Amino acid sequence: MQDKMLPVERLIEMISDAGGSITDATNTYMREQLYHGKTMEEVREREANLYNPLLNEIKSSKNVKLADLEDYLVALHAEERNDEINRRRKEGDAPLTDKGSGITTAKANKILAAFASEGKTAELQRLAGMVRAIIADTNKTRLEGGLVSQAVIDASPYRNYVPLKGGEEEDFEHNPDHPLYTKAKDSKLFMRTGSGGIRGREDKSPTGRRTPATDIIAAVLMQNEEAVIRSERNSVIKSFGDMVRANSDINITDDQGQKRDISEYAEVLDKAPLVLRSSVNGVIKIIPDTRYAGANDVISFKEINPDTGEVEQVNVQIKDPRLVTAMKGAVTPETLNGVIRFMGGFNRWLASVNTAWNPEFIVSNLLRDIQTAGIVAAQYDIDGLSKEIIRPGNIAKSLKAIESVLRAESAIKTPGGADSAYVAAFREMQKQGGTTEFLGIRDMDSLLQDIQDKVGDIGDATTWQKSRKVAGKLANFIGDYNKVAENAARLQLYKSLRDRGVAPAQAAFAAKNLTVNFNKGGTHKTLANSIFLFYNASLQGSWVLVNSLRSKRVQKIVGGVIVAGMMNDLLNYMLAGDEDDDKRNDWDEVDDWQKERNFFLMNPTGGPHLKVPMPYGFNAFFNLGRAISATTRPGGLKAWDAASSVAMTFLDSFNPIGGTNSFANFIAPTLLDPVVDLSRNEDFAGRAIKPPRMNGLGAAADPSSQVYYNNTAPPAIYAADFINKLTGGGTVRPGLMDFSPNQIEY
Repeated sequence: MQDKMLPVERLIEMISDAGGSITDATNTYMREQLYHGKTMEEVREREANLYNPLLNEIKSSKNVKLADLEDYLVALHAEERNDEINRRRKEGDAPLTDKGSGITTAKANKILAAFASEGKTAELQRLAGMVRAIIADTNKTRLEGGLVSQAVIDASPYRNYVPLKGGEEEDFEHNPDHPLYTKAKDSKLFMRTGSGGIRGREDKSPTGRRTPATDIIAAVLMQNEEAVIRSERNSVIKSFGDMVRANSDINITDDQGQKRDISEYAEVLDKAPLVLRSSVNGVIKIIPDTRYAGANDVISFKEINPDTGEVEQVNVQIKDPRLVTAMKGAVTPETLNGVIRFMGGFNRWLASVNTAWNPEFIVSNLLRDIQTAGIVAAQYDIDGLSKEIIRPGNIAKSLKAIESVLRAESAIKTPGGADSAYVAAFREMQKQGGTTEFLGIRDMDSLLQDIQDKVGDIGDATTWQKSRKVAGKLANFIGDYNKVAENAARLQLYKSLRDRGVAPAQAAFAAKNLTVNFNKGGTHKTLANSIFLFYNASLQGSWVLVNSLRSKRVQKIVGGVIVAGMMNDLLNYMLAGDEDDDKRNDWDEVDDWQKERNFFLMNPTGGPHLKVPMPYGFNAFFNLGRAISATTRPGGLKAWDAASSVAMTFLDSFNPIGGTNSFANFIAPTLLDPVVDLSRNEDFAGRAIKPPRMNGLGAAADPSSQVYYNNTAPPAIYAADFINKLTGGGTVRPGLMDFSPNQIEY
């Protein structure tokens, strides 16, 4: 439920306990967690250094348009593609074609001649060179990832290759769910990784096209991005295979205390397993299973044979069902139906509005993270580590270093230079995959969609496109600074560990898991996140706290947090007094919902008080101390109210579903929470959404459109009144549709 890779972690622990060999290269659990951040940083780096420069050059060109460049690239490649298709067809006795590339060589030559007569060739050649650089990077990435050999790259019959995808094409399969599925109605644009792992060709072998290819630039960019994803996924699966091979002679002790050979858990298959098969004449034989690589319990990866230099597919049979779910689920996106996808999109938007795109959240999230990091880091039993993480000067250096990297090309950033050591540490942490995407809102598919949007934006922009671009820049600006806050404590931990000689991968793994690791998740993470807002973030945050409590140092700190809650309650009671002379201490008049989630320091002069957000989970322990104190002093809480506050705060802190304000909210998906709240006329904090009806003077019959608070926004008041009158109502009689302006606001 919390981490689908736990069976892999447990296998690694059993191998280590048995004296087996586990290195950073074969620690699949660690590599899978770092894979997400590492992959996204690899794609982002290419986006900054390869994709964006090309797209910007196309957009700024006064002589050449996107369509011109794509036509030029196809025409340049057409003759060699046509010749190669016919060579292959001739060898296979297939009918020849004069346009295996989608256009004839004669037409291609006419296109090239037309560009020359228009004086566009020089500019097209320059832009084509930038496209070639991306294709060269694709080959380099595949080579380094063990997906193709140098011999395969060298043997390519093409000098002007571009991927010819899109349009009507007989070579490819139907895949409408891909972010770049546009005009390619019968086309699988890219080689996505299936649940079986990494196997097969990196590009399908072409048999010839019926129509000209479309979306050439998008295909080039996405082919490059696919190379990154498949290379990194291949390394994760290969680490599992290497771990199994390196410990093939180890006997491990399972959770029941039984000695077992590692081959009972997983085994690298050197040859196809034997199976019983019945022949046409009914004879039953034992023969090799030629289809074994596609079995549910087999996962594959590629590696280059050091003796031959050729790429070989290696198949690993996983015999433990829990490991099958972990490995084959951990590297494959979940496929969900349309309703769940819609709910997931709604929740991602809602999460973005409340967090990543919310300027106020930058400060509150940073304060929570620093507090959490200072406590959780104590579990490593390294003297001075927690102090280094929460030291204001170090946090300031981390913030500035991250900003300098994320906002490197922007003129809008805080003044002053960044510490070069911190900048270098952050860049290294990015490379290792130690950063995390804020709340998991940005995933790989959203990055792919960004690339598609950028390609689509080339050309004359409409008013809507211009408005969307401005809104996008504002959202990215706020999002960047939320990422700065999200990774500040992580960077300081990473640097502190590296300064102590910890290996980069191990330091990145610790940094990734210092607070909430949004990339980690259970088997049904996507489904649960689609139904309940912040489900996985809440679950992972709770796990960080619970896991850290195994440390005696952390236990002592949490005990201190409880005592601090008691002292804070007494201090605020003494400081607050009774400024409004209502015979009740002002501290007791502060909303309990606020006290349960924030640290307060009352102002003895009656002015504004200090309020600091408490880290999720740890706030429950602080509130426990506050509640204990409040039951022992005059005007405080009754025992039942204190017990209820403590119980509900713990439930709210450690319940990933949320909705503890009512049973209906608890069971309802996030999408339906507003409906439940409006029917109960209570928000998440138990406050009335619209003013309750007053007794007497016939107020109960007043239209809801006339019932609202003094601070209600005028547009909501106007809208409610308009709807009421439109449906037959007035100022004294409700119409068919009658809402309070506060309900509309909510």
